[in-house]
Amino acid sequence: YGRQAHASTSHLGLNAINAMAEFLVRLKRHLFRHQHHELLGSYTVNVGEISGGAAANIVPGYCQVAIDMRLVPGMTMAGVRQELLSLSDGLDGRFEVEIQSGTEAHEVDYRHSPLVALVRRIGAEVTGQEPQLIGMGGNTYAKHLYFHGIKEAVGYSAGDNDAMHVANEYASISEHVRLAQAFAEIAVELL
Repeated sequence: YGRQAHASTSHLGLNAINAMAEFLVRLKRHLFRHQHHELLGSYTVNVGEISGGAAANIVPGYCQVAIDMRLVPGMTMAGVRQELLSLSDGLDGRFEVEIQSGTEAHEVDYRHSPLVALVRRIGAEVTGQEPQLIGMGGNTYAKHLYFHGIKEAVGYSAGDNDAMHVANEYASISEHVRLAQAFAEIAVELL
């Protein structure tokens, strides 16, 4: 938040967009506290939206950005929020950080998980290739299960990770059929 004023008397205002620009430069250079993760690597930060101001002849009293962050295990939303607030120290204006949605990072001990071993074995038998172990910074059904107490929740799906959420995302029908067969065999063995 800044202070709105007419551009002809800009000395009476405080330009919120300029203050946010300085904040974003600090954000780009900031290294958040974290431990490198074997599968996920590092956290990600994406400034996806910015808005503010009322007109070109008015000193903007308000500017807002939307930032998407994908955390790695060991990072907390509260800790990241505090680090974001600290980036505004000494800048003009008043900054607020609001977490609109999110979940903490989590992981399954994939080296010792019987479920991971089962999915890898049956996946290889059914598809002819062993499923890749990857970390995902996105939100899958496994995350919801994990945070509802099912700690051995993992994701397994068809498709190419490089085609995920891009234009013309796809997975072949035969991949889906093999995936359904693998799910059925995994379920039978679990039961």
